[in-house]
Amino acid sequence: MGFRLVILSVTIFQTAPTSMAGVIGAMFYVALQLGSSVGLAAAISIETSVEVGNGGPTKYGGRAAALWFVLGTVAIEAIAVLLFYHKISDHQLQPKPDTNDEIRRDEMKN
Repeated sequence: MGFRLVILSVTIFQTAPTSMAGVIGAMFYVALQLGSSVGLAAAISIETSVEVGNGGPTKYGGRAAALWFVLGTVAIEAIAVLLFYHKISDHQLQPKPDTNDEIRRDEMKN
């Protein structure tokens, strides 16, 4: 899980404009916190509801259902990334910076 979050954060910051890095970082952190709390609450709710109907906490059914739920959400996330994430700039040639503009900026500073 931690490795996936590292890759996700690198990918988000690589594709985001530099001027929006602070906002993107804040949104990413909030999404991590909310996703963790809501996901944990959902998994515990599923585990508890299955255990109540199937023999209590001594059986493995509730934990199995919670793990299947987590596996399903990870699979849905992976499919969503494959479908919706497109980094267009990887496939296009990037324009070379105009050296005259850099010289003008340096002259303006002096």
